[in-house]
Amino acid sequence: MNYKSTWLLLLFAGALFVFVVFVERPFRETRQMQADTRLLPSLTFSNLTAIQIRPAGRFDIFVENTNDAWRLIKPIDYPANAEFIEVLIANLASLQWHTRITADELKQRPNAQEEFGMSTPQFTLKIQTKDSEHNILVGSKSVMGNEVFVQFVGGDSLYLVDSAWMDFLPRRPEDWRDPAVFPAAILSVTGIDVRAGTRGLKLDVNPTNQLWRMTRPIEARADNAKIISLLTNLAAMRISAYVAEETELDLEQFGLPNTSGTPPQLELSFFQGTNLLSGLQIGNSLTNAPEFIFAKYLERDAVFVVPKAPFDAWLVPLAEFRNRRLTRFSTNQLERFDVRGSKHFSIVRHPKGKWDVAQAETFTADAESINDLLFALSNVQVTFENDVVTDFSSFGLVNPVLDYTISGHMTNAIRGHMEIIQEQLRFGTNETGKVFVRRNDESRVYSIHPQEFSLFPHSAWQLADKQVWNFTVSNVVSVLIEQHGKSRKLLRRGENEWSVAPGYEGIINPFLIEEAMHRLGKLNAVFWTARGELPNDPYGIKQNDFRLTIEIQRDGKTELLPLGFGDFSEFKMPYASTILKDQPVVFEFPLALYLEFIRRDLSIVPAPLPPQ
Repeated sequence: MNYKSTWLLLLFAGALFVFVVFVERPFRETRQMQADTRLLPSLTFSNLTAIQIRPAGRFDIFVENTNDAWRLIKPIDYPANAEFIEVLIANLASLQWHTRITADELKQRPNAQEEFGMSTPQFTLKIQTKDSEHNILVGSKSVMGNEVFVQFVGGDSLYLVDSAWMDFLPRRPEDWRDPAVFPAAILSVTGIDVRAGTRGLKLDVNPTNQLWRMTRPIEARADNAKIISLLTNLAAMRISAYVAEETELDLEQFGLPNTSGTPPQLELSFFQGTNLLSGLQIGNSLTNAPEFIFAKYLERDAVFVVPKAPFDAWLVPLAEFRNRRLTRFSTNQLERFDVRGSKHFSIVRHPKGKWDVAQAETFTADAESINDLLFALSNVQVTFENDVVTDFSSFGLVNPVLDYTISGHMTNAIRGHMEIIQEQLRFGTNETGKVFVRRNDESRVYSIHPQEFSLFPHSAWQLADKQVWNFTVSNVVSVLIEQHGKSRKLLRRGENEWSVAPGYEGIINPFLIEEAMHRLGKLNAVFWTARGELPNDPYGIKQNDFRLTIEIQRDGKTELLPLGFGDFSEFKMPYASTILKDQPVVFEFPLALYLEFIRRDLSIVPAPLPPQ
């Protein structure tokens, strides 16, 4: 016989007995006790269909669940706050009685109904579920006040339970009203009608691309982001106070229209298709709290108070609802640009996110230049010049100076798939100080600032790498400064060793000259502006008469790098010129480099400052 195995089995059996007797059975008995002492053990919110509550001395409050939506039925018809109802039911479902007074015990107390408050209960509850109904009287509280007596109607026992759940009972209809001014479905409406005095505005969703459009008083693209933001603010709004429910109110005292047809200060109507989802009229501000206003729904005369600010945004001029962007595409939808400027070229998105420029030869576009173009399309705000144009020649748009055909993908909501959409922008420059723009799908004319227009490349080379030079300071031999008939030549003899060449005059700081040459050796253009011979000096290079000639030696060859400075651009950058690939080019020079080194250390007389 294996005594060791026998003892192990005995020890295991003993441990199991201890666990069952002292752990498992008490736990089971506790769970059983909890189940037995729950007042409403089968109650769940998902099974609930209606609740009727009668506070002592008040009207019944009756709410009902219809089509998965809770609604206040009595004493008024109104959407109910499902969250508050769910909290009450959760507390009732977990409510446990501490003491039970049986029928036999009650018989020994002839005045038990009065003694425990059941003859005049604080509340009477009727709770209806899909398969049962519970009628409960809520009587007096205990001496300590933290417990309350309850009784089922028709039952023969009383129960003493915690009274904390009573905090979630409604005392008046307003306690269970849904405080939301508008239903959540307002975020998916397809039409909005706005009336402000005698002014009207109609907005509708385009069923194809799901973007908002203005359809009255004119047909125009609407500011989609703005309208979504306005709707989001309304969906989050809550009623601050209820004023009156009477059917025959003097609405004019609240600044609201009466039956005489007085137009409201503001009226908003929201539609799903042709069906009115919700409508609201706005009245006067409160005298003692001007940040709040009176309001009422179109379908009833109940007056309430709401915050004023979210409605002020609907009272702005009509132009503020219009889309001021040049294109409806977002930047991640863009696929291709076909540009007709001085020459025709294309800009095509590369599968890996880069952009290629295709003309006589294909090259990768400068990322910063592409970002400038995308920024302009996303952020430039147009000015509305003329909404009905029959002759575009006066705007320079019959033969535009620049033409962009923009291709991008957009979801067709009707067909349910992605489509490639094209938009065309034409730019005309018939007037100083502004550039006119026309979209191919509209007969109106917009304008933008010339500074914004400069962000749209008109030639393929403007999208090339912006590096002007690439040399090290050790390659520099000398710098010749020429300015208004004066000249000065600086010689480099070693690291941080600079001197004025014989025959020239001036005081210099060798360390600053060295740093200036280091910066110029890595020079990048801000924007490429022009290329080739330019008659009439349009950028003031000749008139300004200020240029540098940097002499460098590398690979056994001497190179002369010219750099002339002219007027300032719309971005207040100095125009600069040089020779690249045997061709004159003009570009916008970095302003910080100009101010910190060119004007201070590499000019004979102080060079011009940018305009203020």
